[in-house]
Amino acid sequence: MTSEGGRFFGMTARQGQTARAAFEQLSDAVEQTKIAFGQALIEELDLKGAARDLQAFATRLRDTTGDARPAIRQFGSLARAGAQIGCEFSRAAIELTWIGFEGIESAFPRVARGLLEADRRRRQLQAG
Repeated sequence: MTSEGGRFFGMTARQGQTARAAFEQLSDAVEQTKIAFGQALIEELDLKGAARDLQAFATRLRDTTGDARPAIRQFGSLARAGAQIGCEFSRAAIELTWIGFEGIESAFPRVARGLLEADRRRRQLQAG
């Protein structure tokens, strides 16, 4: 069948001449180029060594996490304290605005209006 005179004789050669075959060959060539380029990058930039170094760094970082816990805890405490101070200053500003302390309203009119509006909404939500 594939010998001369057979039904499939020369079929591979004919198929190799089609546009589809040409695009497949082009695709293969591009794929091989990408592989060669990637291999060159890995070798020339020593990406294997860099990966080993990053792994060693991550391991050291993981092993020292316990040492960082007190600092993390302190930072969390400072953040909570900052939030509490901000909340208390806001409450004080709202109270000063409610009692008619003109210094807040004249110095920061938009802030005063915003604080009053936020407090009104909060009270409405609490009232139900």
